[in-house]
Amino acid sequence: MRQDWSFAVIDGFASGEVDFAARLAAEQHFRQMVDEFILGPLVNASSAGAVLRIEGHSDRVDTGEDHPTSLALERDASRSRAESAASSLLTLLGQDWLVPSPTAWGDLPYVAVETLFFGATKLSVEPVDEGDRRGNRRVELYLCRFVPDQ
Repeated sequence: MRQDWSFAVIDGFASGEVDFAARLAAEQHFRQMVDEFILGPLVNASSAGAVLRIEGHSDRVDTGEDHPTSLALERDASRSRAESAASSLLTLLGQDWLVPSPTAWGDLPYVAVETLFFGATKLSVEPVDEGDRRGNRRVELYLCRFVPDQ
């Protein structure tokens, strides 16, 4: 059995923005990337299974809050992004890919889904300006399909 990996990074969220579906709608290339590298391969995963890892990330909150409050805000934003992505991906599977439409990830018994959130602990770049901050506000999707040896 071999592993077939693919990934997509959806970044550029505005401060406080967590709606994954809105981000895909705003930038067509993100939707195309998700279809090509995540949803298409996921639908074509064999009964050998697949793991979908959804990671939510944030930038540093520099609003003058105390450190524990800033950490909580960062954590909550990254969690909301990851949860929004999980929900949106399931909705897209039902709208565009699968009949009958799944209503929960458990309806796809060959797929294990991990939803993780990291706050600002895994910055993609040290922020210097708003462009850097937007790049740190992201969702990373990793798909591992298990492919039987032939």
